[in-house]
Amino acid sequence: MKRKYANIIDRKSGITYFVLNLINTISVGDHFARLEIQGLDRLPDGPYILIANHSSRWDGPIVQQVIQRPANYMVSPTELKGLQGLLLRAIGAFPADPRADLLPFMRKQVSRKEPIVIFPEGDVYRDGSTHQFKKGAARIALLCASENLDVPVVPMAISYSRTRPEIVRVLIGDSIDVADRIGAYRQKPIQTMHTLSLQLHREVCHLRAELGSIKDRETVFEGKPVRSWAHHALM
Repeated sequence: MKRKYANIIDRKSGITYFVLNLINTISVGDHFARLEIQGLDRLPDGPYILIANHSSRWDGPIVQQVIQRPANYMVSPTELKGLQGLLLRAIGAFPADPRADLLPFMRKQVSRKEPIVIFPEGDVYRDGSTHQFKKGAARIALLCASENLDVPVVPMAISYSRTRPEIVRVLIGDSIDVADRIGAYRQKPIQTMHTLSLQLHREVCHLRAELGSIKDRETVFEGKPVRSWAHHALM
């Protein structure tokens, strides 16, 4: 039986982007005392896959405030329901659905030079650790590279102060080219995705450590594992 794939529809428009981006700018400016950005010059002019830690519901608005471009945000399908879903789709959200036909969507967005934003942890974790990455970001990066689409991966770290009003610090790392992994990906796709996911996780952990995250510093430099159950203690 032939498997059916769902088409991904881009529901952004110039008008909805302008209005929602303006609202986003006002909201971020009103909620936070200051947004400090390091490495802004490392963002490519063309398309790229941006990956970041996910420790707050503000992460998406902060990323949008940083990049200031129409972008595409991979989110859980459950978040695309009702009024929230309409708003998220209008600013560029698309579902993290394994049944989705990613390649035509990626080709179209790459031709428009639009970034793809992914929070590879999947969920929001507020325990101070950057948790293990799911394979979605690695899969998309390798899929693009295997189709000769030039889409580097850009790691980003986001850190929130504990002061009131809050200060947000963002550190952007150097782009990662995955083209040299295509041979391995064609022979051992799952293993290659897993290996790349580990590398991407460590890149973000390094950036978070530079922003002062003690737990991420332990993960990177002392080899202490991130406890996947730790966030439950704070819920």
